[in-house]
Amino acid sequence: MTCSALGIANRRSLLLLLGLTLGMACGDGSVAAPQPASAPPASTSAPHIAGAIADGQGILPAPHPVRLPADDGAHDARLEWWYYNGHVESTDGRRYSFHLVVFKRQSGAERSAYVAHVSITDHQRGAYQFSEQLSVPPPQKPQAAEFDLLVGAVQARGGDGAYRLRGGAQDYRLELELDSAKPAVLHGVTGFIGLSGSEASYYYSRTGLRARGMVVDHGEPLRVTGIAWMDHQWGDFTLEGEGGWDWFGIQLQDSTEVMVSVVRNGAGETALAYGTYIDAAGKALHLPASALRVAARGLWRSPETGATYPSGWTLELPGQGLSLQIDPAVAAQEMVTHGSVGRAYWEGATRVSGWAQGQPIGGIGYAELTGYDRAGEGR
Repeated sequence: MTCSALGIANRRSLLLLLGLTLGMACGDGSVAAPQPASAPPASTSAPHIAGAIADGQGILPAPHPVRLPADDGAHDARLEWWYYNGHVESTDGRRYSFHLVVFKRQSGAERSAYVAHVSITDHQRGAYQFSEQLSVPPPQKPQAAEFDLLVGAVQARGGDGAYRLRGGAQDYRLELELDSAKPAVLHGVTGFIGLSGSEASYYYSRTGLRARGMVVDHGEPLRVTGIAWMDHQWGDFTLEGEGGWDWFGIQLQDSTEVMVSVVRNGAGETALAYGTYIDAAGKALHLPASALRVAARGLWRSPETGATYPSGWTLELPGQGLSLQIDPAVAAQEMVTHGSVGRAYWEGATRVSGWAQGQPIGGIGYAELTGYDRAGEGR
């Protein structure tokens, strides 16, 4: 789920869209949050950050190094999110994919509101169901090294590469334990990426998580195992402006992973594109815009919202010898979140096939597509 942009940021910048909902929940959506300890210091110049965006690199020196597991917990920051996706299979061969995310918007030193989104894709039925919940807990101080986030019936807790998730969507429920098979990945080399103007954000992932636990399918409990992905992002940023993004997280059969973020401005033009390639041993390589090519191959129109999303993509990373085709596992994987953020976005499981260094390869992944529900956006 990443955050990068010229005028708007990636993924859990959905918190920009949470502004009205969380502002009302907190009582005042216009109150400026205090400067978090991990936010860019005053000496970080706008031209420096803007230049990194303009040249497509997005690489910035971090004002404070990302320290793990200390930075796994919540921060004194205006916006923050913990995002998970994954793919699991039951002992009898039934396959499910899931996404679970908790957003935090802070208004005041210890005052926060939380939104949780959960979606589950049932590959047997070709079904997709989702849920959304909102919570304004009593004031609490951030905890370092770990977190325990409870939003209604959704819970995400853990730290240091080990997590427990609980949540559901209509006819499905999941309870999973995740543990990391690889080190954390700092995006943009330092884990600190440029957004717009003088804004920036911290961002890291755990791209090789092992998953085990239970999925309840229409009342039937099933033991499952599989793989998962985690994103964590935070900062004192506002993400003003209009636009959207296409984000891809890919896990390949050779134990490598790829993250790609393509961000659009309000005119629908690409404002920033970058990614990260993670090899089988967990070593990460930053990919500037010049190192990747991504193109949509088709379209899908939502019968519920009327939004038209790209559907099916090609992705090429020449430097890694990768040529991939990405296809939705199910076409209709749209989150219509009128109860929390008042927006619709496409968040769904994908199938991946193609070539790596001249050899056939397959994989699985997730895609997130935002901004396509806005009338008048160029697309």
